[in-house]
Amino acid sequence: MSPNFGDEFVLCLWAHAIKKSDPAALVVCDVFNPHFRFRMQGRFPRDVVFVDILWKCVWRAQSPAHLEGGTASFDPNEIDVDAWCQVNLDCLDDIVAGCDLQSIHFHGGGYINRIWINHALILAFAAILAEKWEVPLHITGFGLLPMDQNALQRLSPALLRADWIDLRDEGSFDHVRSVCPKSCIFSGDDALLMGIDAELASRQLSIRPERRLAIILQKDLFPAETINLLLGNPQVLIGTMDAYGLEGLDIVQCSPSDQIDLPIETSRVLTSNGKDITRTPVGTVMRNGLPVYPNGALISTRFHPHLVFTYFGLRGCALAGLDYYIEKHRSVTATLPNEWPLILAHELPNAIASEGVLRLGSGTLIDNPITQGAIARKRTTLRRLGLLQA
Repeated sequence: MSPNFGDEFVLCLWAHAIKKSDPAALVVCDVFNPHFRFRMQGRFPRDVVFVDILWKCVWRAQSPAHLEGGTASFDPNEIDVDAWCQVNLDCLDDIVAGCDLQSIHFHGGGYINRIWINHALILAFAAILAEKWEVPLHITGFGLLPMDQNALQRLSPALLRADWIDLRDEGSFDHVRSVCPKSCIFSGDDALLMGIDAELASRQLSIRPERRLAIILQKDLFPAETINLLLGNPQVLIGTMDAYGLEGLDIVQCSPSDQIDLPIETSRVLTSNGKDITRTPVGTVMRNGLPVYPNGALISTRFHPHLVFTYFGLRGCALAGLDYYIEKHRSVTATLPNEWPLILAHELPNAIASEGVLRLGSGTLIDNPITQGAIARKRTTLRRLGLLQA
């Protein structure tokens, strides 16, 4: 796991929501890699504290049974909190000493599911702290797909410790509702917080006037041969750009792991046909926000860029190579009804070349009953967490 635009975008929205409600609040974020904070100067509130204490405890507590997706429980009562973990947990006590601790907020995402079930340990440790500190545990933006009954049963004890769970997709909601029917709602991904504070959301984006085709590819979950089916076909790219009057290409890197090299032949053909090529590295994305082209289009394997472009009524298509990403991209359509096609890896490159594949958006914010309902439910969660007045 490594920092990426989507997770940090959502975390930033939450940090600002908390500080807006209580400017004096101490916000402590336990993240996989706290060093990414230095890449995002100016986007987070200045006094947010970043640590990786719980994540270190997760790596310490993992056993072969967890790693192999066996039958080990993630019940907080059964986790081996050895002396090493206890020392680290005591460090959190020191950080919050003297504070009127209000809650533990488990900012969800797609990192706990059947594929990475061992990550459920982070939720178990959050539940341990909630009980230790006698504060509520809130879970939001939680996505569990793909999930199966065996994995769900192992996760259930930690879920039952939560006081409030807000799911990001209907499939995850159905799973959790079967375990905790009284304390969960479905409002969509937490990035929909941008519908509540549009001014803040706009500061997380970098609006660019050029007519470009932005391509965002997640290298670690998209095979190299599949990437080459897209980037290794310059005539497909040129045809697509010409069809929509796009003047150039922007390869956008949303994570340090997404180091994508445009084939030399593709670069040669594009430039010889008058197509400008730029690259937006991850450092620029982290500092300045996701590049958004109102006059352009997006092809993305990543979920949050798809969601952001769709929310602003822009055009593009989503790519998926695994069931995990098929579910994520479909969840966008469930809360932001749109005509973006979902193209599967085996359909490349022909599907990209199809007429009308980059469906034209309105260029205005999505405004329909389904989306407004999701944002209204986000407001419910904010009120439940004490971050929004009734």
